[in-house]
Amino acid sequence: MRPVWKGYLKIDLVAIPVQMYTAHTGQKGMRFDLLHRQCRSKITEQFFCPVCDRTVGGDELAKGFEYEKGVYILDSDEDFKAAQKKATRTVDIMKFVDGDKVDPIYFCHWHYLVPSGKNAIEAFALFRQAMADENKIALAKAVIGNREHLLAIRARGGELVAFTLHHPEEISSPEEIKEAGKVRAARIDQQSLRLAKDLIRKTTGEFDLEELSGEHVKTLVEIIRDKSPAEPGNAPAGEPDKLLSLMDALELSIERAGKNKLKIPRSRKQEPRAKRKATGTSPAVGKIKWK
Repeated sequence: MRPVWKGYLKIDLVAIPVQMYTAHTGQKGMRFDLLHRQCRSKITEQFFCPVCDRTVGGDELAKGFEYEKGVYILDSDEDFKAAQKKATRTVDIMKFVDGDKVDPIYFCHWHYLVPSGKNAIEAFALFRQAMADENKIALAKAVIGNREHLLAIRARGGELVAFTLHHPEEISSPEEIKEAGKVRAARIDQQSLRLAKDLIRKTTGEFDLEELSGEHVKTLVEIIRDKSPAEPGNAPAGEPDKLLSLMDALELSIERAGKNKLKIPRSRKQEPRAKRKATGTSPAVGKIKWK
């Protein structure tokens, strides 16, 4: 794995050489291309202007901002260059906050921060341990790709994890969703609440994504594997071993992840939904009686 950025983690007068790696790898092996069904060739994208009724080339494209309905202001390359930030090669920590004070809704892209070079390991380990012991998240700024990013940095294992943060204006307010307001105003029946809490306690387990692996990818792998030998046009000529090896690897991974399936215990046997009744005065949650 190659780092996507190298620089310094700066805390006041302390600067620690670090490098940044992308934490998300994407869906390896399950990327689908859009093809022309008749010849199975990968299609190309073209830009079409409905006013001029023709395809437009790349040299004819421009970026613009719609400040009124259908009215745009064109922005030149000089405008975008003027707005770019000069790369500083530093992650500047502005302050620390309690670990539970940053709402995960602001988290965007995740990266690993690790020391760069042997001389940085001791100082990096010191600050990582101090942040973990104090349960603190660092709020920082960094210029990556000529753009300034807000970062939240927290300790995780032997590394630091840096989350790029959405700006507040990029987050929709729940006030815009009428159902959210109805939930907050609903009256909760206390007996039903106790039953709900009991159900939650009895179905609480360890966090393990492997045992929660869904059937969607497994089904797709089986379909692709069944089609591959019968329809040679599905695979590029001269690469059947590569395709089959990928399918085998995916199947083995799914088999390993599915060995221990999630089992949800029940406090008592439930009857079919049609036979269960709910009564009570609360408009939000009734008093549930189990038969």
